[in-house]
Amino acid sequence: MAEPFGGRMITLPLDVTDAAAANAAVATAVETFGGFDEAVDADEAPLHLPLSPIAYSIAERKLAALRSDIDARRDITIATDFDQP
Repeated sequence: MAEPFGGRMITLPLDVTDAAAANAAVATAVETFGGFDEAVDADEAPLHLPLSPIAYSIAERKLAALRSDIDARRDITIATDFDQP
């Protein structure tokens, strides 16, 4: 998967419920691409962090597709409202 990106992307198997595996993945990313301390050390660390222009572009396309799907079905979504107890 990463070959077409000329070393600008790595794929890592990761069980996000395994803290040691998550730490190892971060260490590998830092070793491969350099630090990204600003994001990791932030008061509110990001849940999702696309780490390359390619990853960012993919995330933007996914968000645009999600927005399009949500907007296309807005009327149905709003019509399912119910009274709060």
